Amino acid sequence: GTAGALYFVSEPCWPIDTTFFAKPKNDVSLQFVYYLLQTKGLPRLAIVTGVPGINRTTLTNVNVQLPPLKTQKQIVAKLSAVQEYKTQLLAQKSKLKELFDSVLNKSMKGEMVTK
Repeated sequence: GTAGALYFVSEPCWPIDTTFFAKPKNDVSLQFVYYLLQTKGLPRLAIVTGVPGINRTTLTNVNVQLPPLKTQKQIVAKLSAVQEYKTQLLAQKSKLKELFDSVLNKSMKGEMVTK
């Protein structure tokens, strides 16, 4: 169900046999490749059958152009900062929802008690 989904894992891991993974080469930032592949619409390349998947040949036809490593790192720094900010905003949103729900529940219970 997650054909084309991307995950960035920086610690040692053991992907299952149906997982595609990337190994670093010279002058390549894997984080840059991760962000770049997010723009390639990989889920739309999935073959939807009993077990959704992406054909290896289909992936080799995805055009990927890499800028110099210095540029890759600059882009990653910017995108990582935006991602961190997004994470913080989502955490705040979750806390605000909890606060709203708490106030709502207390208000409704209080309203029912006074009537």
